[in-house]
Amino acid sequence: MAFTFQTQKQFKCNGCGGEISLISKRTNFVGCQYCGAVTDTQSLAYKVITKVESPTDFPPYTFLKVGMIGIFEGKQYKIIGRTRFSSYYKEYWADDDGSGYSDEVWQYDEWQLLGEDFTYFYLIEDSEGFESSHFFYPKYPNLPNGSNIKNFSTNATQRLDEYGSTKIIYFEGEATYQVKIGSTHYFGMYKKGKDKYEVETRLEDSNQLKEISFYVEKHHAPEEILEAFKNDESVTSFAQSFEQKQGSRKVVRMMYLATCIICFLMAFLSLGEENVINQNFKLSDYKVLNQNDSLVEYEVFSDFFTLTDTGRVYGFMLSVEMPDNMDSYTEIEINDDKGELVNDLVGNFYRSSGTDGGENWTEDVTSVEEYYKLDSIGRFQVKMNVQLLPTQNYPQDIKYTLKVYRTDLSRYYLAGFFFFMILAIFTKPPKVLKEIRKAN
Repeated sequence: MAFTFQTQKQFKCNGCGGEISLISKRTNFVGCQYCGAVTDTQSLAYKVITKVESPTDFPPYTFLKVGMIGIFEGKQYKIIGRTRFSSYYKEYWADDDGSGYSDEVWQYDEWQLLGEDFTYFYLIEDSEGFESSHFFYPKYPNLPNGSNIKNFSTNATQRLDEYGSTKIIYFEGEATYQVKIGSTHYFGMYKKGKDKYEVETRLEDSNQLKEISFYVEKHHAPEEILEAFKNDESVTSFAQSFEQKQGSRKVVRMMYLATCIICFLMAFLSLGEENVINQNFKLSDYKVLNQNDSLVEYEVFSDFFTLTDTGRVYGFMLSVEMPDNMDSYTEIEINDDKGELVNDLVGNFYRSSGTDGGENWTEDVTSVEEYYKLDSIGRFQVKMNVQLLPTQNYPQDIKYTLKVYRTDLSRYYLAGFFFFMILAIFTKPPKVLKEIRKAN
Protein backbone atom coordinates (compact mmCIF):
# COMPACT_ATOMS: atom_id res chain seq x y z
CA MET A 1 0.00 0.00 0.00
CA ALA A 2 1.45 3.37 -1.02
CA PHE A 3 2.21 5.88 1.71
CA THR A 4 0.11 9.07 1.68
CA PHE A 5 1.71 12.39 2.59
CA GLN A 6 -0.87 14.12 4.80
CA THR A 7 -1.38 17.86 5.05
CA GLN A 8 -0.27 19.06 8.49
CA LYS A 9 -1.40 22.68 8.23
CA GLN A 10 -3.38 24.83 5.80
CA PHE A 11 -3.82 28.63 5.59
CA LYS A 12 -4.16 31.51 3.15
CA CYS A 13 -1.12 33.50 2.04
CA ASN A 14 -1.16 36.99 3.54
CA GLY A 15 0.53 38.24 0.38
CA CYS A 16 -2.00 37.17 -2.24
CA GLY A 17 -4.65 35.03 -0.51
CA GLY A 18 -3.57 31.82 -2.22
CA GLU A 19 -4.10 28.46 -0.47
CA ILE A 20 -0.95 27.09 1.19
CA SER A 21 -0.68 23.53 2.52
CA LEU A 22 2.19 22.23 4.65
CA ILE A 23 3.35 18.61 4.59
CA SER A 24 6.22 18.65 7.09
CA LYS A 25 5.68 19.17 10.82
CA ARG A 26 9.12 20.75 11.05
CA THR A 27 8.46 23.45 8.45
CA ASN A 28 9.30 26.92 9.78
CA PHE A 29 9.10 28.91 6.56
CA VAL A 30 7.10 28.56 3.37
CA GLY A 31 7.36 30.30 0.01
CA CYS A 32 4.10 30.99 -1.81
CA GLN A 33 4.08 29.44 -5.27
CA TYR A 34 1.73 32.17 -6.52
CA CYS A 35 3.29 35.45 -5.40
CA GLY A 36 6.68 34.53 -3.90
CA ALA A 37 5.91 35.76 -0.35
CA VAL A 38 7.90 33.91 2.36
CA THR A 39 5.82 33.29 5.50
CA ASP A 40 6.89 32.45 9.05
CA THR A 41 4.67 29.44 9.78
CA GLN A 42 5.43 29.54 13.53
CA SER A 43 3.78 32.94 14.00
CA LEU A 44 0.07 32.85 14.77
CA ALA A 45 -0.67 35.51 12.14
CA TYR A 46 1.47 33.76 9.48
CA LYS A 47 3.55 36.88 9.11
CA VAL A 48 5.11 37.54 5.71
CA ILE A 49 8.80 38.09 6.46
CA THR A 50 10.09 38.71 2.93
CA LYS A 51 9.05 38.74 -0.72
CA VAL A 52 11.03 36.97 -3.45
CA GLU A 53 10.90 37.38 -7.21
CA SER A 54 8.04 35.93 -9.21
CA PRO A 55 8.30 32.13 -9.60
CA THR A 56 8.29 32.60 -13.39
CA ASP A 57 11.66 34.40 -13.10
CA PHE A 58 13.34 31.25 -11.78
CA PRO A 59 11.85 28.25 -13.61
CA PRO A 60 13.23 24.80 -12.71
CA TYR A 61 15.96 23.39 -14.95
CA THR A 62 13.95 20.27 -15.81
CA PHE A 63 10.67 18.50 -14.98
CA LEU A 64 11.11 18.58 -11.17
CA LYS A 65 8.56 20.62 -9.24
CA VAL A 66 7.29 20.99 -5.70
CA GLY A 67 4.74 18.27 -4.84
CA MET A 68 6.19 15.47 -6.97
CA ILE A 69 6.70 12.06 -5.33
CA GLY A 70 9.67 9.83 -6.16
CA ILE A 71 11.07 6.49 -5.02
CA PHE A 72 14.62 6.47 -3.62
CA GLU A 73 16.11 3.27 -2.14
CA GLY A 74 12.63 1.77 -1.89
CA LYS A 75 11.10 4.70 0.03
CA GLN A 76 8.69 7.39 -1.12
CA TYR A 77 9.92 10.97 -0.94
CA LYS A 78 7.94 14.11 -1.69
CA ILE A 79 9.51 17.33 -2.92
CA ILE A 80 8.42 19.99 -0.43
CA GLY A 81 10.67 22.92 -1.35
CA ARG A 82 13.16 24.43 -3.77
CA THR A 83 15.88 27.00 -3.13
CA ARG A 84 17.88 28.61 -5.96
CA PHE A 85 21.44 29.48 -4.92
CA SER A 86 24.07 31.59 -6.63
CA SER A 87 27.56 30.45 -5.71
CA TYR A 88 30.84 32.38 -5.81
CA TYR A 89 33.79 30.12 -5.16
CA LYS A 90 37.36 29.00 -5.84
CA GLU A 91 37.86 25.82 -7.87
CA TYR A 92 41.15 23.88 -7.89
CA TRP A 93 42.76 23.10 -11.27
CA ALA A 94 45.93 21.40 -12.39
CA ASP A 95 47.49 20.78 -15.81
CA ASP A 96 50.91 20.59 -17.48
CA ASP A 97 51.44 24.32 -16.94
CA GLY A 98 50.88 24.24 -13.19
CA SER A 99 48.02 24.36 -10.69
CA GLY A 100 45.96 26.80 -8.67
CA TYR A 101 42.46 28.08 -7.98
CA SER A 102 40.17 29.84 -10.43
CA ASP A 103 37.27 32.15 -9.57
CA GLU A 104 33.90 30.66 -10.55
CA VAL A 105 30.22 31.66 -10.46
CA TRP A 106 27.49 29.02 -10.56
CA GLN A 107 23.76 28.64 -9.94
CA TYR A 108 21.91 25.56 -8.79
CA ASP A 109 18.61 24.40 -7.29
CA GLU A 110 18.40 22.59 -3.98
CA TRP A 111 15.23 20.47 -3.80
CA GLN A 112 14.23 19.38 -0.30
CA LEU A 113 12.65 15.92 -0.15
CA LEU A 114 10.63 14.60 2.80
CA GLY A 115 10.50 10.81 3.18
CA GLU A 116 7.63 8.61 4.35
CA ASP A 117 9.73 7.98 7.49
CA PHE A 118 10.01 11.81 7.94
CA THR A 119 13.72 11.87 7.05
CA TYR A 120 15.13 14.47 4.68
CA PHE A 121 17.64 14.71 1.93
CA TYR A 122 18.37 17.26 -0.79
CA LEU A 123 18.52 16.81 -4.54
CA ILE A 124 20.99 19.23 -6.10
CA GLU A 125 20.28 20.14 -9.71
CA ASP A 126 22.24 22.40 -12.04
CA SER A 127 22.90 22.69 -15.77
CA GLU A 128 25.24 19.66 -15.62
CA GLY A 129 22.95 17.18 -13.88
CA PHE A 130 21.94 15.84 -10.47
CA GLU A 131 23.50 15.02 -7.10
CA SER A 132 21.89 13.91 -3.86
CA SER A 133 23.04 15.55 -0.64
CA HIS A 134 22.65 13.73 2.68
CA PHE A 135 23.45 14.80 6.22
CA PHE A 136 26.78 13.36 7.30
CA TYR A 137 28.25 12.95 10.79
CA PRO A 138 32.05 13.12 10.47
CA LYS A 139 34.48 11.28 12.73
CA TYR A 140 36.67 14.41 12.80
CA PRO A 141 34.44 17.49 12.41
CA ASN A 142 36.35 20.67 11.57
CA LEU A 143 36.14 23.84 9.48
CA PRO A 144 38.28 24.91 6.48
CA ASN A 145 41.57 26.64 7.12
CA GLY A 146 42.20 28.69 4.00
CA SER A 147 42.25 26.20 1.12
CA ASN A 148 42.82 23.19 3.41
CA ILE A 149 40.71 21.10 5.72
CA LYS A 150 41.18 18.00 7.89
CA ASN A 151 39.81 14.87 6.29
CA PHE A 152 36.54 14.02 8.06
CA SER A 153 37.47 10.33 8.27
CA THR A 154 41.27 10.29 8.80
CA ASN A 155 42.02 13.75 10.26
CA ALA A 156 44.83 14.15 7.66
CA THR A 157 45.25 17.54 5.99
CA GLN A 158 43.20 17.62 2.82
CA ARG A 159 43.24 20.16 -0.03
CA LEU A 160 39.81 21.62 -0.79
CA ASP A 161 38.60 21.19 -4.36
CA GLU A 162 36.12 24.04 -3.97
CA TYR A 163 35.45 26.67 -1.31
CA GLY A 164 33.58 29.94 -1.15
CA SER A 165 30.11 31.30 -0.52
CA THR A 166 26.60 30.75 -1.83
CA LYS A 167 23.56 32.94 -1.36
CA ILE A 168 19.82 32.43 -1.71
CA ILE A 169 18.25 34.17 -4.73
CA TYR A 170 14.89 32.37 -4.86
CA PHE A 171 12.73 30.08 -2.72
CA GLU A 172 9.42 28.23 -3.00
CA GLY A 173 7.69 25.56 -0.91
CA GLU A 174 8.66 24.55 2.63
CA ALA A 175 11.93 24.88 4.57
CA THR A 176 13.08 23.94 8.05
CA TYR A 177 15.70 26.71 8.08
CA GLN A 178 15.18 30.47 7.88
CA VAL A 179 14.91 31.62 4.29
CA LYS A 180 16.08 35.13 3.54
CA ILE A 181 16.91 36.37 0.06
CA GLY A 182 20.58 37.30 0.00
CA SER A 183 21.34 35.12 3.03
CA THR A 184 24.86 33.77 2.59
CA HIS A 185 26.25 30.32 3.42
CA TYR A 186 29.94 29.43 3.35
CA PHE A 187 31.24 26.04 2.27
CA GLY A 188 34.30 23.93 1.67
CA MET A 189 34.28 20.71 -0.36
CA TYR A 190 36.73 17.94 -1.19
CA LYS A 191 36.31 14.85 -3.38
CA LYS A 192 36.92 11.28 -2.33
CA GLY A 193 36.38 8.76 -5.12
CA LYS A 194 33.04 9.53 -6.78
CA ASP A 195 31.63 11.31 -3.71
CA LYS A 196 31.97 14.86 -2.43
CA TYR A 197 32.28 15.79 1.25
CA GLU A 198 31.18 19.25 2.28
CA VAL A 199 30.90 21.42 5.36
CA GLU A 200 28.51 24.38 5.31
CA THR A 201 28.29 27.22 7.79
CA ARG A 202 25.60 29.88 8.22
CA LEU A 203 26.05 33.14 10.10
CA GLU A 204 23.58 35.30 11.98
CA ASP A 205 23.14 38.94 11.05
CA SER A 206 25.71 39.75 13.72
CA ASN A 207 28.20 37.50 11.83
CA GLN A 208 28.12 35.01 14.71
CA LEU A 209 28.35 31.36 13.66
CA LYS A 210 24.81 29.99 13.92
CA GLU A 211 24.79 26.64 12.15
CA ILE A 212 27.32 24.04 10.92
CA SER A 213 26.20 21.16 8.70
CA PHE A 214 28.12 18.31 7.07
CA TYR A 215 26.98 16.62 3.86
CA VAL A 216 28.03 13.85 1.52
CA GLU A 217 27.02 14.30 -2.12
CA LYS A 218 26.59 11.49 -4.63
CA HIS A 219 26.26 11.86 -8.39
CA HIS A 220 23.11 10.56 -10.13
CA ALA A 221 22.67 9.95 -13.84
CA PRO A 222 19.60 11.68 -15.33
CA GLU A 223 18.17 8.22 -16.06
CA GLU A 224 18.13 7.48 -12.31
CA ILE A 225 16.12 10.63 -11.54
CA LEU A 226 13.77 9.88 -14.41
CA GLU A 227 13.25 6.36 -13.04
CA ALA A 228 12.67 7.65 -9.49
CA PHE A 229 9.79 9.90 -10.63
CA LYS A 230 8.49 7.59 -13.38
CA ASN A 231 4.99 7.37 -11.84
CA ASP A 232 4.44 11.10 -12.23
CA GLU A 233 2.16 11.76 -15.22
CA SER A 234 4.43 14.38 -16.84
CA VAL A 235 7.47 12.13 -16.49
CA THR A 236 5.62 9.13 -17.92
CA SER A 237 4.69 11.14 -21.01
CA PHE A 238 8.26 12.31 -21.51
CA ALA A 239 9.71 8.82 -20.95
CA GLN A 240 7.46 7.37 -23.65
CA SER A 241 8.37 10.03 -26.24
CA PHE A 242 12.06 9.73 -25.34
CA GLU A 243 11.96 5.96 -25.74
CA GLN A 244 10.39 6.35 -29.20
CA LYS A 245 13.00 8.90 -30.23
CA GLN A 246 15.79 6.71 -28.89
CA GLY A 247 14.45 3.73 -30.87
CA SER A 248 14.06 5.62 -34.15
CA ARG A 249 17.50 7.21 -33.75
CA LYS A 250 18.98 3.76 -33.18
CA VAL A 251 17.41 2.43 -36.40
CA VAL A 252 18.73 5.39 -38.44
CA ARG A 253 22.17 5.03 -36.88
CA MET A 254 22.30 1.32 -37.74
CA MET A 255 21.30 2.14 -41.33
CA TYR A 256 24.12 4.68 -41.62
CA LEU A 257 26.63 2.25 -40.14
CA ALA A 258 25.49 -0.52 -42.51
CA THR A 259 25.92 1.88 -45.46
CA CYS A 260 29.41 2.75 -44.17
CA ILE A 261 30.38 -0.91 -44.14
CA ILE A 262 29.02 -1.43 -47.68
CA CYS A 263 30.92 1.61 -49.01
CA PHE A 264 34.08 0.48 -47.25
CA LEU A 265 33.90 -3.05 -48.65
CA MET A 266 33.14 -1.83 -52.17
CA ALA A 267 36.10 0.55 -52.01
CA PHE A 268 38.53 -2.21 -51.18
CA LEU A 269 36.99 -4.68 -53.60
CA SER A 270 37.47 -2.18 -56.43
CA LEU A 271 40.94 -0.87 -55.74
CA GLY A 272 42.37 -2.31 -58.94
CA GLU A 273 42.54 -0.22 -62.10
CA GLU A 274 42.49 -1.76 -65.56
CA ASN A 275 44.79 0.00 -68.00
CA VAL A 276 43.39 0.56 -71.49
CA ILE A 277 46.35 2.42 -72.94
CA ASN A 278 49.62 3.77 -71.60
CA GLN A 279 51.55 5.57 -74.35
CA ASN A 280 54.58 7.89 -74.35
CA PHE A 281 55.13 10.71 -76.85
CA LYS A 282 58.42 12.50 -77.49
CA LEU A 283 57.63 15.89 -78.96
CA SER A 284 60.80 15.75 -81.05
CA ASP A 285 59.29 12.82 -83.02
CA TYR A 286 56.55 15.07 -84.42
CA LYS A 287 56.63 17.80 -87.02
CA VAL A 288 55.74 21.41 -86.29
CA LEU A 289 52.12 22.01 -87.32
CA ASN A 290 52.32 25.78 -87.19
CA GLN A 291 54.93 28.35 -86.22
CA ASN A 292 54.88 32.15 -85.98
CA ASP A 293 56.33 34.88 -83.81
CA SER A 294 54.00 34.08 -80.89
CA LEU A 295 53.90 30.27 -80.71
CA VAL A 296 55.12 26.93 -82.01
CA GLU A 297 52.36 24.33 -82.41
CA TYR A 298 52.51 20.55 -82.53
CA GLU A 299 49.74 18.03 -83.18
CA VAL A 300 50.09 14.58 -81.63
CA PHE A 301 47.84 11.53 -82.08
CA SER A 302 47.64 8.50 -79.82
CA ASP A 303 47.06 4.94 -80.97
CA PHE A 304 43.44 3.85 -81.27
CA PHE A 305 42.03 2.09 -78.20
CA THR A 306 38.72 0.34 -77.52
CA LEU A 307 36.36 1.17 -74.65
CA THR A 308 33.75 -1.53 -74.12
CA ASP A 309 31.65 -0.66 -71.08
CA THR A 310 29.26 2.27 -70.76
CA GLY A 311 28.50 1.34 -67.14
CA ARG A 312 32.05 2.09 -66.03
CA VAL A 313 33.94 5.33 -65.53
CA TYR A 314 37.20 5.86 -67.42
CA GLY A 315 40.07 8.01 -66.30
CA PHE A 316 42.16 10.07 -68.73
CA MET A 317 45.48 11.33 -67.38
CA LEU A 318 48.12 13.27 -69.30
CA SER A 319 51.45 14.04 -67.69
CA VAL A 320 54.54 15.75 -69.07
CA GLU A 321 58.27 15.81 -68.42
CA MET A 322 59.77 19.20 -69.27
CA PRO A 323 62.88 21.24 -68.48
CA ASP A 324 62.95 24.04 -65.93
CA ASN A 325 61.51 27.49 -66.63
CA MET A 326 59.18 26.30 -69.31
CA ASP A 327 55.40 26.17 -69.86
CA SER A 328 53.11 24.47 -72.33
CA TYR A 329 49.44 24.92 -73.19
CA THR A 330 47.93 21.60 -74.29
CA GLU A 331 44.44 20.90 -75.60
CA ILE A 332 43.33 17.28 -75.52
CA GLU A 333 40.50 15.96 -77.67
CA ILE A 334 38.96 12.52 -77.34
CA ASN A 335 37.60 11.49 -80.71
CA ASP A 336 35.77 8.41 -81.90
CA ASP A 337 36.90 6.36 -84.91
CA LYS A 338 34.92 8.69 -87.20
CA GLY A 339 36.96 11.65 -86.01
CA GLU A 340 34.03 13.21 -84.12
CA LEU A 341 34.72 14.93 -80.80
CA VAL A 342 33.52 12.96 -77.77
CA ASN A 343 35.12 14.96 -74.95
CA ASP A 344 38.06 17.22 -74.22
CA LEU A 345 40.25 18.56 -71.44
CA VAL A 346 42.91 21.24 -71.16
CA GLY A 347 46.29 21.22 -69.46
CA ASN A 348 48.31 24.30 -68.60
CA PHE A 349 51.66 22.76 -67.74
CA TYR A 350 54.66 24.60 -66.37
CA ARG A 351 57.82 24.00 -64.42
CA SER A 352 60.12 26.58 -62.88
CA SER A 353 62.85 26.60 -60.27
CA GLY A 354 65.37 28.95 -58.71
CA THR A 355 67.15 30.03 -55.56
CA ASP A 356 65.78 32.42 -52.94
CA GLY A 357 67.90 33.42 -49.98
CA GLY A 358 70.19 30.45 -50.48
CA GLU A 359 67.27 27.97 -50.63
CA ASN A 360 66.33 26.11 -53.79
CA TRP A 361 62.68 26.12 -54.87
CA THR A 362 60.63 24.41 -57.57
CA GLU A 363 57.05 25.01 -58.74
CA ASP A 364 55.29 22.89 -61.33
CA VAL A 365 52.01 21.58 -62.69
CA THR A 366 52.84 18.62 -64.88
CA SER A 367 49.67 16.49 -65.03
CA VAL A 368 45.94 16.73 -65.61
CA GLU A 369 43.32 14.05 -64.96
CA GLU A 370 39.59 13.79 -65.69
CA TYR A 371 36.91 11.08 -65.40
CA TYR A 372 34.28 10.33 -68.03
CA LYS A 373 31.41 7.93 -68.42
CA LEU A 374 30.75 6.70 -71.98
CA ASP A 375 27.53 7.29 -73.87
CA SER A 376 28.48 4.48 -76.26
CA ILE A 377 31.23 1.92 -76.72
CA GLY A 378 33.73 1.90 -79.60
CA ARG A 379 37.23 2.78 -80.77
CA PHE A 380 38.67 6.10 -79.70
CA GLN A 381 41.79 8.22 -80.23
CA VAL A 382 43.30 11.13 -78.30
CA LYS A 383 44.55 14.17 -80.22
CA MET A 384 46.84 16.62 -78.44
CA ASN A 385 47.49 20.16 -79.56
CA VAL A 386 50.69 21.38 -77.91
CA GLN A 387 51.62 25.06 -77.95
CA LEU A 388 55.03 26.43 -76.88
CA LEU A 389 56.58 29.86 -76.96
CA PRO A 390 59.21 30.21 -79.68
CA THR A 391 61.88 30.82 -77.06
CA GLN A 392 60.91 27.52 -75.44
CA ASN A 393 61.25 25.36 -78.53
CA TYR A 394 63.05 22.44 -76.94
CA PRO A 395 60.98 19.44 -78.09
CA GLN A 396 63.80 16.96 -77.50
CA ASP A 397 63.45 17.59 -73.74
CA ILE A 398 59.65 17.25 -73.62
CA LYS A 399 57.90 13.89 -73.19
CA TYR A 400 54.17 13.33 -72.72
CA THR A 401 52.56 10.24 -71.20
CA LEU A 402 48.93 9.40 -71.89
CA LYS A 403 47.16 6.95 -69.60
CA VAL A 404 43.59 5.77 -70.12
CA TYR A 405 42.21 3.34 -67.55
CA ARG A 406 38.97 1.86 -66.36
CA THR A 407 38.13 2.47 -62.68
CA ASP A 408 35.38 1.36 -60.32
CA LEU A 409 35.63 4.69 -58.51
CA SER A 410 36.99 3.28 -55.26
CA ARG A 411 37.76 6.83 -54.14
CA TYR A 412 34.05 7.65 -54.34
CA TYR A 413 33.21 4.63 -52.25
CA LEU A 414 35.71 5.82 -49.67
CA ALA A 415 34.16 9.30 -49.79
CA GLY A 416 30.78 7.66 -49.22
CA PHE A 417 32.21 5.70 -46.30
CA PHE A 418 33.44 8.84 -44.56
CA PHE A 419 30.25 10.74 -45.35
CA PHE A 420 27.95 8.13 -43.84
CA MET A 421 30.34 7.57 -40.92
CA ILE A 422 30.06 11.28 -40.05
CA LEU A 423 26.27 11.03 -40.30
CA ALA A 424 26.35 8.02 -37.95
CA ILE A 425 28.48 9.95 -35.46
CA PHE A 426 26.11 12.92 -35.47
CA THR A 427 23.09 10.63 -35.24
CA LYS A 428 24.05 9.74 -31.69
CA PRO A 429 21.48 8.32 -29.30
CA PRO A 430 19.70 11.25 -27.59
CA LYS A 431 20.96 12.22 -24.14
CA VAL A 432 18.36 12.14 -21.39
CA LEU A 433 19.37 15.40 -19.71
CA LYS A 434 19.43 17.34 -22.99
CA GLU A 435 16.05 15.98 -24.05
CA ILE A 436 14.52 16.67 -20.63
CA ARG A 437 15.56 20.31 -20.82
CA LYS A 438 14.32 20.61 -24.39
CA ALA A 439 10.91 19.21 -23.41
CA ASN A 440 10.63 21.24 -20.22
